[in-house]
Amino acid sequence: MSETQNYKVEDTSAARLTVSPKGAEQFKQAGIGLSAHWGLYSLSTSGTEWIYFNDRIPLQTYRERLKLFNPQRFSAEEWADLLVEAGMKFLLITSKHHDGFCLWDSNYTDFKVTNTPFNTKDWYAWGEMRKAKAVPGAVDFLNYAVSKGVKIFYISNRDEVQRQATVDNLKSAGFNDVATERVMLRVNGESPKGPRRDVVSATYRIVLLVGDNLDDFASAFEKRSIAERFAEADRMRDQWGSRFIVLPNAMYGTWENAIYEHQRLTEAQKAEKRAAALELP
Repeated sequence: MSETQNYKVEDTSAARLTVSPKGAEQFKQAGIGLSAHWGLYSLSTSGTEWIYFNDRIPLQTYRERLKLFNPQRFSAEEWADLLVEAGMKFLLITSKHHDGFCLWDSNYTDFKVTNTPFNTKDWYAWGEMRKAKAVPGAVDFLNYAVSKGVKIFYISNRDEVQRQATVDNLKSAGFNDVATERVMLRVNGESPKGPRRDVVSATYRIVLLVGDNLDDFASAFEKRSIAERFAEADRMRDQWGSRFIVLPNAMYGTWENAIYEHQRLTEAQKAEKRAAALELP
């Protein structure tokens, strides 16, 4: 066995797959499902998930892909939605293929997803620094609202594990009356904010929604086409600037997913879609 950074290449030749009768029956009854191959081989522009073996790529050359694997737009929620919409009953993820790359934080190799740019560790570490700055005017505006008896709810898609750091950061930024129960973060990767807005509206009258994404205001915008989002925005025209306050964000948002028609495209295809969406004189 060869060695890389003191880790021995794992010998899986003795591994055997087993399945219970109950499991086999559930698999048959499920009917349709999805087997997802998602690893370093997905960076290839040709071939299959077997490209490392089929093209006889040298190990050290292939390991360079560790520096490139960073699927920033990955959304487990979108995957799950597509499965449900297609009527699928199960999902199989190839968490380790023939190339040995692990989609989990294995203790037996450094050839794993946590050693790629794609990880939440750095994002969480930044959050723990509690150094995020407030949008200019936000502190004065919300503190004024608080002085008039308004309760502020912070609905964010930060993960629940970031709760204390988020609360501390809001306080250090100067926001008054930041209650932990009114900081509503994402749980179990569930991004839609509609259910959290519903929790608030069950006991409070919502007088104002402020956000940088159409999905921050109404569930009607979620996973809709550009035309549908325009139509919904027009239908709600009386609320913009009064009940809905938009903070422009040209960097990212679900508007970009709408341009891509909620498809998973190559970077070249995305660039083509973006160019086609421009309204030029």
